[in-house]
Amino acid sequence: MLTEPLRKAVLAPVARTMGLGLSIGLGIGLGFWLLTPPPLAALPDTQLYLTGGQSTAGDPDTPSVRYVAPGTLFNNSIDFPGTGLGEMAVQMPMRQGRFKRLAVNLTTQNVPTSGTFTLTVRRNGVDTAMSCSLTVSGTCSSTNNVAFNNGAKLSLKWTNSMDGAGNGQFTYVLVYD
Repeated sequence: MLTEPLRKAVLAPVARTMGLGLSIGLGIGLGFWLLTPPPLAALPDTQLYLTGGQSTAGDPDTPSVRYVAPGTLFNNSIDFPGTGLGEMAVQMPMRQGRFKRLAVNLTTQNVPTSGTFTLTVRRNGVDTAMSCSLTVSGTCSSTNNVAFNNGAKLSLKWTNSMDGAGNGQFTYVLVYD
């Protein structure tokens, strides 16, 4: 928050050198810019619902590991967009809080003959206890609480080893408090 002495120190020179009309316009714009909190601080201290989803298309008979985050368009492999950069490209910084629930819905083209689909919440590139696994199309959830410090990075890792499932799609909801 911009204090009164700081605001006067920043805006007074502008008023003296640029004239009253311009200083008021610039002062208001500059004031809003200086008062705007960074993205993490702008999030309210209330429960958030973070959502996402991806296609499991590709070679469904080859086990795969991919990384996603709420709002991302891609499900990155470990080496996309560069060697070892897959997860880092989707990580998103969080404000201090905790994840209270993960819910996953998976739909596959065919009934798999074996294997599992697993979605795991990761903090700073490390698996947490919040994970959900399915062996067929359906839903699952996890209520293992996972704490995040201010600035900790969120990503989700999904693995698919389902044989014969064909193409698939999953969606998820994370509850953050």
